Amino acid sequence: MRKLYQFALSFISVVCLCGLLIGCGNSSNPETAKVSGSVTMNGAPVTEGRVMFIPQGVKGDKAGKSGIGLLDKEGNFTMGTYSTKDGAVIGEHKVSVISLPGNGEVKAIGVADPEVVTVKAGESNTFLIDILPAKAGKGKAPGKQEDVGEDDED
Repeated sequence: MRKLYQFALSFISVVCLCGLLIGCGNSSNPETAKVSGSVTMNGAPVTEGRVMFIPQGVKGDKAGKSGIGLLDKEGNFTMGTYSTKDGAVIGEHKVSVISLPGNGEVKAIGVADPEVVTVKAGESNTFLIDILPAKAGKGKAPGKQEDVGEDDED
């Protein structure tokens, strides 16, 4: 009976030690900081859609995953990247506000102003984003090159 007790105690100790080693390892995810804010268009809150912060890493650096915040009925959002409300990766981000119509198609609502923001560690990262409506017939996400027609030559 004593040997069974020692075996069980040893087994539990090894399992706990393995759990600690796995759980306490360094995360390979880039550091994040809390981010929140609001989105308006023509002075009114944008109440449907998602705000995306797309990291703009320096060439060769790991930029990290894009952060996403769901807009509420007042036009507010809280950003999440690796978990629901962990914020966004530290650094510079391109901002995009998108809608998801019922057909699953992702569509840019307009051009975000500011188009680029910087998330800082240890600071309150609260952003007020204004949407400049997309021109008629244009619905591409900010930062994508658009064909605006033929060049006029005089």
